[in-house]
Amino acid sequence: MSSYGASAEDIPWIGVAVVAAVAPFEALRPVLSLPGQSLSSVELVLVMLFVGWGVVLLRAHALPEWRTALTSPWLAFLGASVLAALLAQQDRSNALHAAGRLGLAFGVYLVTATGVSRFGRLRRVITACVLGGAVAALIVVLDYGRVPFVVRLLEVFRVGDAVVGGQIRASGPFQYPTIASMYLEIVFALGLGLLLVAVDGGSRRRAIILGLMLVLVAAAVNFTFTRAGLLTVTGSLVIVAALRYRSAGWDKGLTALGCVTGAVAVLFATSRSAEAWQLRLTTEGQDSWYRATVDAPREVTLPGGSIARFPVRVTNSGRVTWTTSGDPRFYFSHHWLVADADQVVAWEARRFAFLDAVPPGGSEVIDVEIKAPRRAGRYRVLWDIEQEHRLWFSTEPGAAWDVTFATVTPPIGPVGLNEPPVTLRALPKSGKRPQRIQLWGAAVRMFASHPVSGVGPDNFRLRYGEYGSLATADPRVHSNNMYLEILAGGGLLTLAAFGWLFWRAALTFGMAAGARDRHVAALGSGVAAAGVAIAVHGLVDSFLTFTATYTMSAIVLGLAASAASSIGTHANRFRRHDP
Repeated sequence: MSSYGASAEDIPWIGVAVVAAVAPFEALRPVLSLPGQSLSSVELVLVMLFVGWGVVLLRAHALPEWRTALTSPWLAFLGASVLAALLAQQDRSNALHAAGRLGLAFGVYLVTATGVSRFGRLRRVITACVLGGAVAALIVVLDYGRVPFVVRLLEVFRVGDAVVGGQIRASGPFQYPTIASMYLEIVFALGLGLLLVAVDGGSRRRAIILGLMLVLVAAAVNFTFTRAGLLTVTGSLVIVAALRYRSAGWDKGLTALGCVTGAVAVLFATSRSAEAWQLRLTTEGQDSWYRATVDAPREVTLPGGSIARFPVRVTNSGRVTWTTSGDPRFYFSHHWLVADADQVVAWEARRFAFLDAVPPGGSEVIDVEIKAPRRAGRYRVLWDIEQEHRLWFSTEPGAAWDVTFATVTPPIGPVGLNEPPVTLRALPKSGKRPQRIQLWGAAVRMFASHPVSGVGPDNFRLRYGEYGSLATADPRVHSNNMYLEILAGGGLLTLAAFGWLFWRAALTFGMAAGARDRHVAALGSGVAAAGVAIAVHGLVDSFLTFTATYTMSAIVLGLAASAASSIGTHANRFRRHDP
């Protein structure tokens, strides 16, 4: 074998390992911008991998064995996506960009499937995935802990924090918590197979390190507060354990999996309150979480600039306990508005702490004081509750207001002369994110209008407003369903091709998990669990256009194709040809 042939064999799996390790760390700003297209930092690494591999192959006069178990259906899916992008009536450049990303994903798959041709390479690539995932998971955990220098550093990778129900949803170096969760779910599943190989190899130290890394990754999934993440982490443990038991019965590998399962269960149970988990798992949004009923005087009269004191009864009519300790706390307060419009005279006012935690249905009497504006006139006092540094109840979608009308008379004494006019500002509003059922309905209507080729890949987020009858639509919002996203963006043509790919992938995962070699089967069980995690999470989220997730999904498919084939029996998967 020539040195070029050896290089052609080495570059793919080493390149895939590098890509797997850097996939979580994609900067927001593209590093290369072209007319209508751009390349992120991770995508540039992908292009460099392809170019380097191609140069070595050309110099070696070699071709990769590109006919793999998934090549044909993937090419069909890619071709259908490109056609749908070309036929898009609006936002064609965005659709072509999305199709281009699917092309990069196919390239990653092909390099993985053809380059990871031996067990040692399979193990090393999965190790790189787990190491990169562990680093990303550590950053997610530090993000959740609000470590200042980490939070500042993460501005390179994302915009702002995600919060649901006052709970921080950590995302680490990923743009969104759901993307962080999907990536980490894949890493967790792959790591389970690697753990079994370490146990089978008798390396106790390596097994312990891998077990700790898996718990760290599970902790990061937990801190993203993603419901599907909890399901798929649990599912991966069940799948890998079941496959192990079927092939080997109860052994040290199952014991190791049991230890990880116990640690993860304790972690999930103790990391957040039972109330937080109940609300997150049983409600779609937080519209009904923050509600209060205030029994206060209907009318008050007081001189400008003076202070009035009186008791009010505040009842928790929402679903979240108002805590008085820890972070965040709840405080009772008020705002001054003009009488006949939703305009703010004074937003900031004194905050009053609750004496004890107020559970849903509970109430407390608070002796409040209000300080009137100095300018005489007719006003409204809007009673409100703040979840410290997170939100005000009055700005939540669908909030009902309790107000006290106030007549402010001229101030007493000479200080009341020539008072300047009151400066008004708009009332703060919090944007209401559409619920999944609305997004899914918009996707179905989008498909009904364009059944053959859809509106173009990734164009759902740009057009769902008109199909969902939404006055304002955030272009960052996807359909929250991978399958509906494909149907709306590519129509029946693309969905049929994707269905073919899905079916062939399912068969390939089964073959990988059932490999004859014990060690390959162990890794294959983790790869199969990762495939199931992608398929299941895709029912409630869409992530094919995000670099970290489409890259890892492609690597998983490539690893499955390698593990399902006669891995390790060929010293060279490249065939020679004459120039």
